[in-house]
Amino acid sequence: MVCQEDCEFIKYDNDSNKASCYCNVKESSISFSDMKINKKKILKSFTDFKNIANINILKCYKILFSIKGIIKNIGSYIIIIISLFNIICVFIFYLNQIKKLNIKINNISYGIINSNLIKISKKKGKKNILSRNKIEDNSQNKIIIENTKTNHFKKNKNKKKNILNINDKEINKIKNLKDNKKIKPLDININNKNIDNNNRINTNNIPNKNKSNKKNKNNRNKNILNSKITKNKIEKIMEYNDEELNKLSYDLSLQLDKRAYCEYYISLLKTKHMFINSFIYNDDYNSKIIKIDLFFIGFTIFDTINALFFNDITMHKIYVSEGKYDFIYQLPKTIYSSLISFVFETILNILALSNDGILEFKRSTKIKSIEKREKKLKKTLKIKFVLYFILSFLFLMMFWYYIAMFGAIYKNTQLHLLKDTLTSFSLSFLYPFGIYLLPGIFRIYALSNTKKERKCIYNLSKILQML
Repeated sequence: MVCQEDCEFIKYDNDSNKASCYCNVKESSISFSDMKINKKKILKSFTDFKNIANINILKCYKILFSIKGIIKNIGSYIIIIISLFNIICVFIFYLNQIKKLNIKINNISYGIINSNLIKISKKKGKKNILSRNKIEDNSQNKIIIENTKTNHFKKNKNKKKNILNINDKEINKIKNLKDNKKIKPLDININNKNIDNNNRINTNNIPNKNKSNKKNKNNRNKNILNSKITKNKIEKIMEYNDEELNKLSYDLSLQLDKRAYCEYYISLLKTKHMFINSFIYNDDYNSKIIKIDLFFIGFTIFDTINALFFNDITMHKIYVSEGKYDFIYQLPKTIYSSLISFVFETILNILALSNDGILEFKRSTKIKSIEKREKKLKKTLKIKFVLYFILSFLFLMMFWYYIAMFGAIYKNTQLHLLKDTLTSFSLSFLYPFGIYLLPGIFRIYALSNTKKERKCIYNLSKILQML
């Protein structure tokens, strides 16, 4: 392109090496109201996709598969390395990561079952205490009745045979021991052998319960320790992580979320920031290796979209405008690039990330059909993972073909494209630090009122944290 936009080429002067063009007069205006926006031009910039995206290079496959097209193709080598890493991720995931996810699901089902049992036992605890008191009262009444019967029986025998001579004081002593639960009624057998000539009870034949009591105490202590360990384990399993706390309803947040502004801000960075979530944050229900794989696939998406809107017209615009930003010309490219990247990332995230599915399984705390739900969850996740690895590999092959074609045709602009991609990809790591400052302002303000009058402000903070 020799002449500027809205200009016609007339002639070229070989002596001065300048082109003569006929252009319409453009008046400069300082005020925004005097500016004239060409609606047809804006509409054409959106509808003429061939001028926006550099699709025509896809026909030049012969150049790509030539020796010159392959040797110095920087973009081709980068995506080949990422594709090889994607294949390695498949093996790492199925050898190691899927087992960890299954263990997490099994732990959640274990936590759901045991937490429900603890709730049931707490509800029945008061009833059990009342029933135990009733049983103890009945047992004491039985003891008194049995004692009266034995006393009557003993008096009759003393009258007839005079074998047993037990005073009333000693009988009262036995009653008092039974009432104090030092000796149970079933443990005492009043026979001729158990009573000596001095009318005292011989304790030699009564079983010694000191050893058994020690064993029972040790067993009880062990049971108490085991119950504490299991309770702590269940609490850790069922404990809310950062993403669960951020998604709580307003009423539950008032009860459970006691975090400060900085803690909430850090939780958003951990769960939403691409780099932090992929390489640093581990307290979720996603596979670590898949998150890292998605990170590098995200880089290829950035690179491909930048190359898609990098054509001869774009380079000429940069040269003519001397690097100045043309809003009307860049607007459709910005919108199209964001939409394309959003579509690719959404498809891959739905298939690759298991956090939402496992959290949904964790929220339903019903014990009924928990085994069926667990099997269904594992089955759906397996299908999703298989589809993810197939689609991710196909997307990488598509990206490789376009980037390799671009590098084969535009050899001198490969480094410029790579710098542009690295710049835009690095900037995507910086803007979350500013954006995620806003949700916390509204959230903390909404939760500071315990009268439940700021629900709309809380919902606004939840919308902002989704950005």
